[in-house]
Amino acid sequence: MKKRCNKEEQSHEEMERELDKLAKVLRENMDIDYIYEIIGIKKMMNIILAVILDFILGDPYSFPHPVKLMGNIISREEKNCKGNYK
Repeated sequence: MKKRCNKEEQSHEEMERELDKLAKVLRENMDIDYIYEIIGIKKMMNIILAVILDFILGDPYSFPHPVKLMGNIISREEKNCKGNYK
């Protein structure tokens, strides 16, 4: 039993060493500031594209707006509840 535990501990320690080596290589070879810069630019481009598409397409007049629909449902249910409890 002790031999098995020792082997498991050794393999666990070896795995940790390998992961530490990999993390060190990644830290040395990656420029985190550059990655954050790219991510930030992509996020900003997505926001700009969304705003442009909203201006171009907008809300179609033939399609009811979800907020207005929910407001109508809530108003109707409030009237039903008030009528039942008077």
